[in-house]
Amino acid sequence: MAWGNRAQLDLAVWEGAPAMTGAEIARALQYAGFEARLADPEHVSLFRDGVEVARLHLRATIRAATLRALLRSFGITGEKLAEYLARPA
Repeated sequence: MAWGNRAQLDLAVWEGAPAMTGAEIARALQYAGFEARLADPEHVSLFRDGVEVARLHLRATIRAATLRALLRSFGITGEKLAEYLARPA
């Protein structure tokens, strides 16, 4: 499969992903070993091994492409994120 086709297929899968806020994503990623700290009243910072790796707006919906890029950089699959989201808070 050519790179362009793979990218289009991947995008098609993510387009159907449910809308999530930064707060929901941060809560779920805590199960993956990330630490979430309130950066200011509007943002949460995600830390891994004491290093800030991302900052998300708490109440804003995170776009599918942004979420996909974050998960790729963290080495987490969409299926694993769904598993983390299903866990009780």
